[in-house]
Amino acid sequence: MNLSFRALILWLSCPALSFAQLTSLEEVLLRAEKNYQSIQKKEINIQASQERLKLQETYYLPEITLAAQQSFGTINALNGPMYNMGGSGISSTSMPLAEQNWNAVFGSLYLANINWNVYTFGKLKTKESIETADVELQRADLKQEIFQHQIKAAAAYFNLLVSQRLENVQQENHNRSEVIYTIAQARANSGLIPEVDASLAKAEMSNAQTAIINANDHVLDYNQKLSDLLAENFTDYQLDHYFSKNTPVLIQETSSFENHPTTLFVAQKLIRVSSRKLI
Repeated sequence: MNLSFRALILWLSCPALSFAQLTSLEEVLLRAEKNYQSIQKKEINIQASQERLKLQETYYLPEITLAAQQSFGTINALNGPMYNMGGSGISSTSMPLAEQNWNAVFGSLYLANINWNVYTFGKLKTKESIETADVELQRADLKQEIFQHQIKAAAAYFNLLVSQRLENVQQENHNRSEVIYTIAQARANSGLIPEVDASLAKAEMSNAQTAIINANDHVLDYNQKLSDLLAENFTDYQLDHYFSKNTPVLIQETSSFENHPTTLFVAQKLIRVSSRKLI
């Protein structure tokens, strides 16, 4: 039997190790940013703000207005279709007479107007600045929402990681108490120790079993919270226990609030309010 065949046998005999996929913190943060609905809504708000900015830029171009009119009536009454949008509305009538009459006359008019506001005295520029500030505000709001949501997802990740470790600890504690109870029961049956010692060991084993159930409840709870934050169905996440087995590396950096998402959002909001006051 060659070495490759032995390796294949070993791989097939350990499906749990071969197909288990650990969920890392980086993956959780990316999935939280991609799937959460409030983040998707703010991304759509950015697209809407960009479209409004494009519309505002078109106001620099000339405006062409078309109008069509067809009337049939007199100076005292007007009948017939008429359409006007931004142009001049003119009604065709007969000559004025001394007495009221219903002598009808036919008339039609077709207009084409071109309006171009060459001088706007900075009004269009100010509105464009407002729309630009609104786009930047929506982007800052999105970054703040992503930052806050990733903090929540990271907290749920670490809480689940701790609860899984505590569940393993409680399981080991139950195994230890079970061994102690087995030994105590055997010695009590032999008359080496009182029966009450075996009963105490059994009670300790029962407490350990209760602790396992409580720890499992916490695991299920944090699994559900993490699933909600990732906008996914309930999943039994298998987390990467790197942070529970290694000491974090401390990076010596001076913290600054200038690039904080909340600071940028407040700054963009003040800029937008100031721009609106210029109108």
